[in-house]
Amino acid sequence: MESDTDRISAKQRLGRSPSRMPTQLIQPTGDDESDSDEPLLSGSGNVSKDCPEELMKQWTECIEEWKKSEGGEKPAIVSSLILNGIPDVLRGEVWRLLAKVHLDPDLVNTYHLLLGKDCPSEQVILRDIHRTFPAHENFKEAGGEGQESLYKISKMNEEQAFCTLVKIMYDYQLRDLFKLGFDSLHLRFYQLTRLLKEYESNLAAHLEHIGVETHMYASQWFLTLFTAKFPLQMVFFIVDLFLSEGMNTIFHISLALLHDAAADLIQLDFEGALKYFRVTLPRKYRTEANAKALIHRAVEFKLKHKRLLKYEKEYLEMKERERENEDPLVKLQKENARYCETILRLERENDDLAHELVTSKIELRRKLDTVEDQLETSANTIERITRQNEDLAEENRNLQREYNQIKEMYRKEVSRLEEDANRASKLLAEYKQLFSQMSRRCDAEREQFQTQKRAIIVSSVY
Repeated sequence: MESDTDRISAKQRLGRSPSRMPTQLIQPTGDDESDSDEPLLSGSGNVSKDCPEELMKQWTECIEEWKKSEGGEKPAIVSSLILNGIPDVLRGEVWRLLAKVHLDPDLVNTYHLLLGKDCPSEQVILRDIHRTFPAHENFKEAGGEGQESLYKISKMNEEQAFCTLVKIMYDYQLRDLFKLGFDSLHLRFYQLTRLLKEYESNLAAHLEHIGVETHMYASQWFLTLFTAKFPLQMVFFIVDLFLSEGMNTIFHISLALLHDAAADLIQLDFEGALKYFRVTLPRKYRTEANAKALIHRAVEFKLKHKRLLKYEKEYLEMKERERENEDPLVKLQKENARYCETILRLERENDDLAHELVTSKIELRRKLDTVEDQLETSANTIERITRQNEDLAEENRNLQREYNQIKEMYRKEVSRLEEDANRASKLLAEYKQLFSQMSRRCDAEREQFQTQKRAIIVSSVY
């Protein structure tokens, strides 16, 4: 529970008041345009994925420049590019850049730390999965990939989704809206009420007359960023603006919605007005023309930061007067109730921490036993491998000796064969020489024989 000082200091953290808000042309959703008494399901409609090549090139170059920025400040061209909307294929990356997720690496460490912990709200998450964007094709099937991914994101199993959500909750003050007592949320209601009286005084008077209070229709606008009941394509565009311009985007869109609805609401009673906010109003923005007109009207509203600070000061002074005029006994009873709630919350947290401690010790003991088993197994493996290495080393030495012996035998055998070859060569040379001599002698003897033969023939004739 936060102190009053903490609550009052919240006024120092109001969102930026943009002097100019971007616009975008929204494609038709293709939803059924027939009237119905049932509200639109969250996530209804389709988001156009078409993007001109030149625009995609500009966004790509812009993102590359953006990533090089040390302070994470968006390039000047973003303000003009966002006039035509963020291309759907780049929306996730641009959202992270707008939220400056890349400048806070500790969030990733936090994600990994939380990833291994049990989630005390697991059953609540499981009950809520099917209610998130039930009309969106990706989340329709129970147990399907879409719901499974959504479940993982809710349990912080998707790193970038977790980091972006944390930045939105803290840097964009959405977390303040959910704090105990909803003080910041009621402040936003008061500011919107005062703005409505200024811009749409007749509607403000009528709603007050029939008993419709701001929180009855604007709670989901602030707490869900219009994701409940409104067409998905318009929701994405609103989130684009919100991440670019801050909390004041909600006031711009709210005033534009109330301006569009003024003529109809003035004719309705309490029940009719509530049904109009729940059913009729979101259905008006399923077409491109109506969605575009709403966005342009939202851009035209000029909300000065000083005016919001003035309304905040009025609200804080009013709450302070209420506390001062409050009966002391009632005040003490409220404080006592808050203390009791705090004690119960702390006891629950203590029980959770004790359970987490015991669970962590058990898990640590289990992991330690596992590590010890692994260590023993590794030691045995190392010992076995060491013995194998020694055996292999001895075998290698034996093989080396055998190799050296064989090598020496081979060398000697080669030497012997070379000597035999040399002797054979010499003997062959001698045989060749002797053969040559015998051939010459034979030729001489043959020649002498022929000579003697001719001489005998001649002598016999005469």
